[in-house]
This record gives sequence, C-alpha cells and structure tokens, in this order.
Amino acid sequence: MKLCKYDNKLVRIQDILGDTYEGICEFFGSEFNEHEYGRNEECLKITYVLFFSSDIKKIEIIKDFSSKYGKLEEVVVDQELDLVEEVFEDGEDIHIIRLINYMEDNLNLIVDKEKLIKLLNTLIKYNKNNEVLKKAQALKNILEELI
Repeated sequence: MKLCKYDNKLVRIQDILGDTYEGICEFFGSEFNEHEYGRNEECLKITYVLFFSSDIKKIEIIKDFSSKYGKLEEVVVDQELDLVEEVFEDGEDIHIIRLINYMEDNLNLIVDKEKLIKLLNTLIKYNKNNEVLKKAQALKNILEELI
C-alpha cells in the first residue's frame, strides 16, 4: 500500500481492529518514522493520531466527512486535554470544529472544564476562522454555565 498518494487528502481509514477514522492526513516516510518513532514503515497522521501501514486495513479518499465528528475526536478527548490543546494550536480548522462538536455532545467526558475554558480562550484569541470562533465561544459559554 503506497500511503504517499494520500498526503494532504481527506481520507477514511479503517484500522485492523475495525475502527474507522476520517480526516485530512499527512504522510510520513519509513526513514522519518524510524528516527522519530522507532518504527520503520510508512504512516499517515491525522491530527495527532498515527496510522502505520501495517495497522491499516482499508483506506479511501472521500469528498466529505460522514458525520459531524467521529472516532478520531473520541480518541483525542480520551487522551485528556493535552491532546486537545495540541489540536487547537496546530490542527486544521475543520478538525478543530469537529473536536468542538464532539465535546459539545459529550460534556460529561470533560473532567477539567476550567482548563478547557482557558484553552478555548487561547483558541479564540489566535484563530482567525469565523466558524471556529463561533463554535469555540458557544462551547465556552456552556462550560461557564456548568461551573
């Protein structure tokens, strides 16, 4: 499987466990991965999740996301707020929006709501995308009512 053809494309990946992830991916070659991750095989990265070639059962380029969030956003939130912060700082705007959508629908999974409010404040201060700003402000308002 030649993963380089999926670089910077919107894809749907099914892993060998049967889980499906969607997002804009970045390709990393085997030499880079050997140096950075100690694994000598190609991979695709969506936000901060790596999909090595041996872990991918099926991959396809898609035109649109199948829903407003998915397994990828669940994985990011499961890793607590450190990974959320990284997505807010370096992620594609569409991934930020999907992450906020997931958090809005799963507020019970957010343990440190005060920290998330601080992260949202930083996002609002530095992000220039109107949709991101609107979604971030709405989530912040909900969180502030809860604490």
